Formats: sequence, C-alpha cells, structure tokens
Amino acid sequence: MARISRFSARRLACCAISALAVLLCAPAAQAADVCSVASAQELEAILTNAPQPVVRSGPAPDQDHDGAISTTCRFESDAAALIISVLDFPSVDEAASAFSAEVDAARSSEDRPTLTAENGLGDTAYWSTSETLMAFISKKDDRLVAVGAGGPAVKDETTLKPKLRILAKRLLDQAGQN
Repeated sequence: MARISRFSARRLACCAISALAVLLCAPAAQAADVCSVASAQELEAILTNAPQPVVRSGPAPDQDHDGAISTTCRFESDAAALIISVLDFPSVDEAASAFSAEVDAARSSEDRPTLTAENGLGDTAYWSTSETLMAFISKKDDRLVAVGAGGPAVKDETTLKPKLRILAKRLLDQAGQN
C-alpha cells in the first residue's frame, strides 16, 4: 500500500488493540458516523462488488499524536479496499501541524505518490495517486481525513476521484459536530 498517510497504514495494523479500547472506554457514535459515511451502493461502486464486513478501529487515543482521537474503517472486496481514517485533534493548530507532517511524509515515501492540491475540500486538501493507491488527504478545522482506495480493481481515476471526494467532504462536514 502506498504511504499516502502513515496514519492510515498504522491504524490498520493496530485494529485489534484499538477495537478493544473502543469497547472499554471510547464513545461509539464517532465510529458509527465515520464507518457509515458511505451507503451500500457507494461501497459497491468503489469496490466493484459487495464488500465484506467492515473492520473498525477507534475512536481511540492516537498513538502518534497526544490528545488526538483516531477512527479507521476498512472496507474490502475481492478486488479492492477502501480505507477511511479520521483524526480529531484538541486544537486547529495541532491538526494543521499534523497535516503538514503527513503531507511531508507522503512526499518522501518510497512510493513517491503524485500529490495535487485540491480546492473546495476543507481548509487544505491533496489528491494523491500512486501505483497502489488513490486517496484524498484533507484537513478542516481540528480534523484530518484520509479516504483512499487501492487494489487490482482500482485503476480508473476519473471514476474513483469524485466518489472519494464525496466521502471526504462528508467526513470534513462532520468536524466539530462530534
């Protein structure tokens, strides 16, 4: 998987630990909102067929950013995966700093994704493409959002980009509501 975002990849590796934290102490409303951002029809259109059950982690304290709350949802089919990661920070400044660090990390990753600035999506956003992943990474207020898809069936940027943009916008519009 491309390193569009270190936080996306690491969240997937920590699913079991984060899921336990959710059951013990975190509010379930944010996970439900984040993981239900896409309808069944939207998921099928992105993944090219019906997804398997969602793998959720969080909301739980983020391991890399003090005070941030992380939620990740992974939807998979036989040919593709959709990963949604949300980080909610205690302040706008902390979110801005983390966003800059994530973009810098993506630019210096081995995959060397193409990052294109996107207007009209939160405060700041980039569309990222690599051989293995297409994704939006964006920030609005105190929230960072990464919405990406990858896999053998994920090749048509013209079709996929608007679908992922809709999901990213929905998640950014939730900023401050949780």
